[in-house]
Parts: sequence; structure tokens; C-alpha cells
Amino acid sequence: MNIDGLRLRIERAPRAFGVIGQGYVGLPLAVGFARVGFTRDGSRQRSRPRPCPDRGPVHSPDVASEALAEVLREGRYRATTDASVLER
Repeated sequence: MNIDGLRLRIERAPRAFGVIGQGYVGLPLAVGFARVGFTRDGSRQRSRPRPCPDRGPVHSPDVASEALAEVLREGRYRATTDASVLER
């Protein structure tokens, strides 16, 4: 397959991903992918000491509250403590 064929396959493929961990690394990664058009689920093992990002304030200096609000509103990001969502 040539580069143009690969690019076409990537562009037509569903753009979804999951990120395990929504801390200082996982949250900016998940929001970054969501902002460029991927859909995602972010999973946390526990809800303490910080709540899931869609239920509390942003705890990462690398994610603007407005950016998080945008991807939540558009349904491109969802944080959960239910790891079974990653099966999709």
C-alpha cells in the first residue's frame, strides 16, 4: 500500500480511542485528541482524590476549562470510572 492509500484508510476509519488515567498526562492527551475530531472515553481507576473531569474542576494546568467544556458539550469526550467502556 502506498502513502496515499494509507492516508485514505486513516481518514475513513472511525476515530475513537480510550485513555486509561485522567491525571496530568491522560487528561491533556484525551482532550487534545478530542479537539481534533477523535471521539474518546477516559477511564479512571478511582474517583478520589479528584473527581472525573466532567464532574469537577480541571486539575491539569495543561487543559483549559474552555477546551474541556467544548469537547464535553460536543460529545467528543467522556470521563468515567467504568473501565468497561474501553472495550468499545
